[in-house]
Amino acid sequence: MDVFQAFIAMIVFSEGHFDDKIKSIFSFFDLDGDGDLGRKELSVFIQSSIVGLCKMLGLPPPSVMGI
Repeated sequence: MDVFQAFIAMIVFSEGHFDDKIKSIFSFFDLDGDGDLGRKELSVFIQSSIVGLCKMLGLPPPSVMGI
Protein backbone atom coordinates (compact mmCIF):
# COMPACT_ATOMS: atom_id res chain seq x y z
CA MET A 1 0.00 0.00 0.00
CA ASP A 2 1.48 3.35 -0.96
CA VAL A 3 1.25 6.57 1.05
CA PHE A 4 -1.71 7.87 -0.98
CA GLN A 5 -3.71 4.68 -0.41
CA ALA A 6 -2.88 4.64 3.29
CA PHE A 7 -3.89 8.29 3.68
CA ILE A 8 -7.25 7.76 1.99
CA ALA A 9 -8.01 4.71 4.12
CA MET A 10 -7.02 6.54 7.30
CA ILE A 11 -9.24 9.53 6.50
CA VAL A 12 -12.24 7.46 5.35
CA PHE A 13 -12.26 5.28 8.46
CA SER A 14 -11.49 8.08 10.93
CA GLU A 15 -14.09 9.88 13.00
CA GLY A 16 -15.02 13.40 12.07
CA HIS A 17 -17.23 15.51 9.89
CA PHE A 18 -17.47 14.68 6.20
CA ASP A 19 -16.55 18.26 5.20
CA ASP A 20 -13.35 18.14 7.26
CA LYS A 21 -12.40 14.83 5.67
CA ILE A 22 -12.95 16.20 2.16
CA LYS A 23 -10.84 19.29 2.93
CA SER A 24 -8.01 17.09 4.24
CA ILE A 25 -8.11 14.85 1.20
CA PHE A 26 -8.26 17.80 -1.18
CA SER A 27 -5.27 19.55 0.37
CA PHE A 28 -3.25 16.31 0.37
CA PHE A 29 -3.89 15.61 -3.31
CA ASP A 30 -3.43 19.23 -4.46
CA LEU A 31 0.18 18.35 -5.23
CA ASP A 32 1.11 21.64 -6.90
CA GLY A 33 -0.69 23.75 -4.28
CA ASP A 34 -2.68 25.80 -6.79
CA GLY A 35 -6.04 25.30 -5.01
CA ASP A 36 -7.43 23.05 -7.76
CA LEU A 37 -7.20 19.37 -8.52
CA GLY A 38 -5.93 18.99 -12.05
CA ARG A 39 -6.60 15.95 -14.20
CA LYS A 40 -3.43 14.15 -13.06
CA GLU A 41 -4.04 14.92 -9.38
CA LEU A 42 -7.64 13.75 -9.67
CA SER A 43 -6.49 10.57 -11.39
CA VAL A 44 -4.03 9.82 -8.56
CA PHE A 45 -6.80 10.47 -6.02
CA ILE A 46 -9.33 8.18 -7.71
CA GLN A 47 -6.87 5.35 -8.30
CA SER A 48 -5.48 5.56 -4.77
CA SER A 49 -8.97 5.65 -3.26
CA ILE A 50 -10.28 2.62 -5.11
CA VAL A 51 -7.16 0.46 -4.78
CA GLY A 52 -6.54 1.40 -1.13
CA LEU A 53 -10.12 0.74 -0.04
CA CYS A 54 -10.22 -2.57 -1.93
CA LYS A 55 -7.06 -3.66 -0.15
CA MET A 56 -8.44 -2.66 3.25
CA LEU A 57 -11.68 -4.53 2.61
CA GLY A 58 -9.93 -7.62 1.29
CA LEU A 59 -11.30 -7.22 -2.22
CA PRO A 60 -9.20 -7.69 -5.33
CA PRO A 61 -8.23 -4.26 -6.66
CA PRO A 62 -9.21 -3.56 -10.26
CA SER A 63 -6.60 -2.94 -12.90
CA VAL A 64 -5.69 0.67 -13.65
CA MET A 65 -7.50 0.32 -16.97
CA GLY A 66 -10.54 -0.99 -15.09
CA ILE A 67 -10.69 2.19 -13.04
